[in-house]
Amino acid sequence: MKNNNEKLNLILKHLFKRDEHRELVRAVVIDGVSVYEAERRYGVSINTGTRHTKKYEDHMLYLKNLGINV
Repeated sequence: MKNNNEKLNLILKHLFKRDEHRELVRAVVIDGVSVYEAERRYGVSINTGTRHTKKYEDHMLYLKNLGINV
């Protein structure tokens, strides 16, 4: 069985191609950094962080609705 960090890495790798986007979502979801700060920290254009965070949250809800405990 995989631990939570391995599951998160697998999901982020599936959803996002660029490392910056993966790290941005990880910072917002796990570390509690604001989307604005994460966009600045990782050099991502404005609103990209919001869009990718929403994509991650929607995917997690989809998995939960399928009955997959992540």
